[in-house]
Amino acid sequence: MSFFSFTDISLNSDLQSPVLNSMLAELENYLSGITASADITITGDMDAATFKIGGTEVLSSTALGSSVVVSSLTSVGSLTSLVITGDLTVDTNTLYVDSINDNVGIRVSSVPINKTLSVYKGLRIDADGDLLDPHIHIVPDSGEGDSWAIGIDDTGNRFCIQRGVSDGSTVFSSPEFCMDIAGNAIFTGSITCKNTTDSSSTTTGSMQIDGGMGIVKNLRVGGTVSITDSFSELTISSGVVTATKSIHQIDTEGNASTDDLDTINGGSYGDILILTPEAGTRTVVVKDNIGNLRLNGDFTIDDSTDRLLLYSDGTLWYELSRSNNE
Repeated sequence: MSFFSFTDISLNSDLQSPVLNSMLAELENYLSGITASADITITGDMDAATFKIGGTEVLSSTALGSSVVVSSLTSVGSLTSLVITGDLTVDTNTLYVDSINDNVGIRVSSVPINKTLSVYKGLRIDADGDLLDPHIHIVPDSGEGDSWAIGIDDTGNRFCIQRGVSDGSTVFSSPEFCMDIAGNAIFTGSITCKNTTDSSSTTTGSMQIDGGMGIVKNLRVGGTVSITDSFSELTISSGVVTATKSIHQIDTEGNASTDDLDTINGGSYGDILILTPEAGTRTVVVKDNIGNLRLNGDFTIDDSTDRLLLYSDGTLWYELSRSNNE
């Protein structure tokens, strides 16, 4: 049953006719007490500052009422701006915004407090097809001059790291290719170092290695091979010394005037060892075929310029050459 049919009724107390205003007021009072048993259809305009259901505001001219918890709205048209003062959840775990901790999560329903952006599974970064290489730009508080960009160049064949990148620039025009690896790095392909800086010490050159290096196959050197170990003194004890470097000065036990050297411990397969006297005033006789030394006869080291070059097979030391400068 329909009580009234309205076409463009505006309940407005600002009309100039007191009689009409009074009539509208009576009508408004009457309508406010009606409980509709069916839908009420308004085909024209109805002007009101707010709309209430059961005394609770549900809609104003620009926003849903604050008391509306669940809405069946599926479209709000074109918005020029949208301000959300609390958290935002899109489709449970598609997008989550934590307004308290200023964090954003993608494919997660919550974000750990110490993570500004949390992404479950993959994160895809595409090039824009014109200027920028796909990359992640990390900018510290000190500014872009100290920033780092990590990504790939426009060929897609190089993983690059470059410092001091500005937003909007071609990122990897001159990448530095610097990377610190705390654990192990395993490369199945070749490694090419394009830097041509020469080396004059263990801390210079295009590549410096703090620890040792194991090479399974051949080593080719186009320049000079230098052994930069400083001379380290070894004192004979009961005819034995233990090598720890590739160059050692040998001294007699208790600074005796002469002593025999029978055994050298500490050698690994392929080690090269150079022996020289610690003091030219004391004589060391390196004995052949007594302990683990295999020489071309005994060798007396009694001059500061004498040298003995040995090679180890892991058990025995073999003489390669000697320099006797008496």
